[in-house]
Amino acid sequence: MPMRTVVSWNTMISGYSKWGKLNESLDLLSSMHRSDIKFNESTYSTALSVCGRLQSLTDGKQIHCIVIKSGCESFELVGSALLYFYATCFEIEEGKRVFDELHEKNELLWNLMIAGYVECNMMREALDVFMKMPKQDVVAWTTLISGYAKSEEGCEKALELFWWMRGGSEVKPNEFTLDSLIRACSRLGDLCEGRLVHGILIKYGFEFDQPIAGALVEFYCSCEALDDAKKVYYGVKDPCLNTSNSIISGLMSLGRVEDAELIFNRLDESTNRAYKINILGSLSCVFMPEISSTRTITTRALDENPISV
Repeated sequence: MPMRTVVSWNTMISGYSKWGKLNESLDLLSSMHRSDIKFNESTYSTALSVCGRLQSLTDGKQIHCIVIKSGCESFELVGSALLYFYATCFEIEEGKRVFDELHEKNELLWNLMIAGYVECNMMREALDVFMKMPKQDVVAWTTLISGYAKSEEGCEKALELFWWMRGGSEVKPNEFTLDSLIRACSRLGDLCEGRLVHGILIKYGFEFDQPIAGALVEFYCSCEALDDAKKVYYGVKDPCLNTSNSIISGLMSLGRVEDAELIFNRLDESTNRAYKINILGSLSCVFMPEISSTRTITTRALDENPISV
């Protein structure tokens, strides 16, 4: 190419990044720098994203130095890329410094800061940023709720936040919010609270979406409410592997072997062999008390679908 412009360099660097050739992308960036082509916002954004994906703190900090010299640190696109980079490298306090120095903060930047703290399991700090956010959107609520829901100690707080969201804001939950809540109820073994969340799932039309249906099945099985679990499962048009695993495992764990076989028979009609053997493998590893029943199902499946060698 007779003359390489910043646009052509950025296109190549971004292309390598999109194809997962991250080290090659950084090599191109170095070549661009040596050729005295001035970086722009797009260059910095792509380069910092690559460094974040590689978790290359040294390279990212070098790029940050160039950003500071260029005076672009306060630009929205560059600021969000810096936040992403430091969060993925678990250098969240450096990310907070960048965040604090940004003159204008949009919802993306606030959400990145909250997500960074959640990723580093710094929930108190995440909540503090959330409370300072001018207007919390569904992404902010969901990020915080899902962060608390990851641990048994935080599940109560996740539910508290959700009911606050329902009563004190106009934000509507999405499927990710509700999935996190069902998993929190499962960890707590709180059947009553889970049924309330299930009612909201029905209201918003998410009940039979996957992976929410799988989370509901797991929840009801963990609370030994197997009839509820079966009702959800049979309402799913095409249950995925995890959902089928959950219902069969739940039934087997509570001695409902015949019900588990009925569901497995349902799989036989439309499910490929690899899918079924995967489920059977899970059962044979987990349920030693019911091993004879598991063997019966497994033997039948193998007889009907012999392995080709």
